[in-house]
Amino acid sequence: MNIKKRFFTFLSLSFLFFITSLFFSCKEKKNTEILKQEQRFIINYGNFEDEIDLFDIMQQGTNIETYIHMRNGFFYITNGKSKKVMQFTSYGDLLGILYNSETNPTPSFSINENIIESEKGTQTATAYQFQSPSNLAVDSNKNIYVVDQLPQERQELDSEKNIWLKNVVLRFSSNGEYLDYLGQQGLGGTPFPYIQNIFCTEKNEPVVVSIINDGYIVNWFNQDGFPLFTVPIEINLLPNPFETIDKDVYKSLDIIIPDYNTRTLYLKIDYYQSEIDPTSGFRSAVSYAATYIYPLNVETGIFGEPVLVPSYEEQSKDSGEADIKPYELLGITESGYFFFVTPLENGYDLQIMQSNGQKIIHKKLLVQQEDLLFSRLDLSKEGIISAILANNFEASVVWWRADETIDSLIN
Repeated sequence: MNIKKRFFTFLSLSFLFFITSLFFSCKEKKNTEILKQEQRFIINYGNFEDEIDLFDIMQQGTNIETYIHMRNGFFYITNGKSKKVMQFTSYGDLLGILYNSETNPTPSFSINENIIESEKGTQTATAYQFQSPSNLAVDSNKNIYVVDQLPQERQELDSEKNIWLKNVVLRFSSNGEYLDYLGQQGLGGTPFPYIQNIFCTEKNEPVVVSIINDGYIVNWFNQDGFPLFTVPIEINLLPNPFETIDKDVYKSLDIIIPDYNTRTLYLKIDYYQSEIDPTSGFRSAVSYAATYIYPLNVETGIFGEPVLVPSYEEQSKDSGEADIKPYELLGITESGYFFFVTPLENGYDLQIMQSNGQKIIHKKLLVQQEDLLFSRLDLSKEGIISAILANNFEASVVWWRADETIDSLIN
């Protein structure tokens, strides 16, 4: 699908809006309210069905493939090291487990390796030959979509794009039964390039975001796994709101997320500009300029009007000057609010912004940093922020009820 650029940006107005947004953003953060953290449960380290393997978090450079997703009060956690996916209630009761039997003992409540109900009839276990499970999503029917890597002998080389096709999306039913897998052409299709993320819309349409050499590819499917749209997004074709400036502008596209209700993608693009040394005339540095969210209609391939995202500003401890940096996009709610976070010494600064950029509020998420070695955040469609926080000894599952803040804005 060709991406068409239809937008006109007046540079002076953009800078005025940018500076004004920073002013009000910083003014609000002086009295930022703390959003209460609620600890839901603890997960111990180990190999049993209700435990997690994070013994490698002390090793520098280790890629921790552990993800958390919360839907309707149920927590789904992927642990790549032990090659399993666990489902918990909000009180920490294990409801189900998908596991590789070569790296996990048979769950204590099971009587064989197939789908078995416990004596209480509430727990299920499914043995599946996971290779390297990572990100996941859950639809309204509680079907689970798990990103996994194929064995080496089943991986394919795309010689045209010069990339390896290694990933597939496995689908499991609500009771843990393996259904099928998604590839680029749908059910049983060619493997994907490296999958950065997977989502499910309100129509239960899976959206797969993959990374390629020159950008991204987004595959949008219907609920039956039939391909609807394939959207290539090249970095060098991204819109540039600073076209009239006589400076080199660099674009960084770090995340793409779909809308819950419409077939729209949101691209968060950070822009950087080159700085020229007035004495030598050569480029001396690259500085952060601004962040925009661009909506992209996947049916037409046309960008909508961008929204400027106010940046985070704090005083530098060394120079005392203002240090400006972009927020990370955590996600969007069903009601149309973007959630942005940036790490602080004692947690995160949370910026909530209406999709049209009009309403902006700030909250602070406190996190005990002293022994924290790993964290992963997730945003539900209602606006609940969940996280898995791990130290040397155990992992905590917590949440922040930012949905109540959203409700107050709407009402």
